[in-house]
Amino acid sequence: MRLRFAVAIIVAMLVPSLSSAATITLDATSRGAYRNDGVASTGGSGTATGNYLTGQLTTFQVLNEFRGFYIFDLSTVTGPIVSATFQVSRGVYTSGDASETVALFDVSSSLSALAALTGGVTAFADLGSGTSYGSRAFTSADAPVTPLSIALNAAALANLNAAGAGHFALGSAIASLLGTSDQSVFGATSSGYTTRLVLETAPASVPEPFSLLLLGSGLTAMAARKRFWQSRTTHIS
Repeated sequence: MRLRFAVAIIVAMLVPSLSSAATITLDATSRGAYRNDGVASTGGSGTATGNYLTGQLTTFQVLNEFRGFYIFDLSTVTGPIVSATFQVSRGVYTSGDASETVALFDVSSSLSALAALTGGVTAFADLGSGTSYGSRAFTSADAPVTPLSIALNAAALANLNAAGAGHFALGSAIASLLGTSDQSVFGATSSGYTTRLVLETAPASVPEPFSLLLLGSGLTAMAARKRFWQSRTTHIS
């Protein structure tokens, strides 16, 4: 009875460290776009439903480039992140080309300034430069609302884990811009258009081989002690 009770206690202590991996989905808490002159001029920029237009587009007879941003709150994420995917709705596709490639980048400028729409030309430059996190080609055949996936690379995973329980941001720019024609994706995006991270986390902790060895040794010793006292009792009687 004592042996079974001890084993139950040890197993109960061990179970929390054997927690399984998890899938966590996070919607952007703030998103939008900056224009090449540093103005965040798309509808709702800085909110969770902001327009994240990316590419170059003629507005009021002036050709401007737009770069998107997406900010995520990681406070609910526990355990190391082992894979990450950015899911995004294509919105309106405007281009004479068969496809346009969206590239994702790290964000090194102030996230609070970015969300407050005060990042200026520095933020615009930052959203389309720096460390690459992945890319994807978009076409007019893609569904405008259904989320499409971009797998994030090892550099993104490293920065996600380094962010801890803080915030993490992505920048988006069209990597395939050529000439002066309109070439953009993510147009007319607002409420109902998805920008989210899908994260896979590993167990928060796993017993080390040495810990398992100690557990096995302890159980073996307890079993041997029980057999000793049983044999001693039988011999005396």
